[in-house]
Amino acid sequence: MNDYTDVKEWAEAGRALARKADRNTWDIADWLLTAERHGLDSKYKLACLILNFAKGTCRNYASTANAFPFADRNVDITFSHYAAVLPLSVPKRQRLLALAAERKLPVTKLRTQVRGLQRIADNARDAIRYPPGVYRVMLVDCPWQYRPDDATFRRGDGASADHYKTMSLERLCNMKLPRLTEDAVLFLWATVPLLPEALKVMEAWEFKYKSHFIWDKLLPNLGIYNQVNHELLLIGTRGACTPDSTKLFNSVVRIERTEHSRKPEYFRELIDRMYPAGNRIELFSRGKSPAHWAGWGDEYDPEPLVSAEQVDAYIRDAASK
Repeated sequence: MNDYTDVKEWAEAGRALARKADRNTWDIADWLLTAERHGLDSKYKLACLILNFAKGTCRNYASTANAFPFADRNVDITFSHYAAVLPLSVPKRQRLLALAAERKLPVTKLRTQVRGLQRIADNARDAIRYPPGVYRVMLVDCPWQYRPDDATFRRGDGASADHYKTMSLERLCNMKLPRLTEDAVLFLWATVPLLPEALKVMEAWEFKYKSHFIWDKLLPNLGIYNQVNHELLLIGTRGACTPDSTKLFNSVVRIERTEHSRKPEYFRELIDRMYPAGNRIELFSRGKSPAHWAGWGDEYDPEPLVSAEQVDAYIRDAASK
């Protein structure tokens, strides 16, 4: 992607693309994306005039280029294929695009599958009922489903499924969230083996990773490469949501663990000190919460959510028609 030094150079590059008879759609999308990355957002009106595009089209092109970097683009499928799957979660996008490349699906058929998956997801999400409110702070302790082929699956203090109902990565990525403010912060618990999955969930929920705390449990769990004494509390934000407090807290917290998966109350208090303003909610909470915290998930049944098996079955059926 070109790194333009000023608006004039950027606009001239756009005019050159517009004049090309065999212009590449990805080139246009990448050019539009540079407007956002260089703080030229106000120049979308100029881009629309140069390309003779509607503003919404320009936004869609830039969003597609941003979601699919050059290294992730398959020359066997078109830009329109990538744009079609943009409304879906990352795992679903990857699955559909791989199928489109393998079976040479036309864009029209791909769009039909996308709409079908959206309907399935919408119906499943309707089953979730959160406490009313709009929340600025969200604390989440996901019921992670460990990979059966992971050597840590039966290690340590026991498999998660022995203690509570678990959810697959697909389900977590696609679950409906509470209503959140435009500027919001997510505190997401992550175990060491599932750190990549936790970051995928954060991305699917449209939060950007910023930092993390380390909970040193003092008592070791057996691992493969080392003894795992800690768990991570990831921090991600939407919009501008830096801490309200200027006090910086130590990133390593040493508190002895108790029963399986139960987190120390200290961390909720820590979040309150960092972000004293705004409504707050804890998802997959256990037991009682302080009066100023909304809680959800004690009696949660994940079955209504869309499973990976449902998604795969739908894609196979749609592709065969």
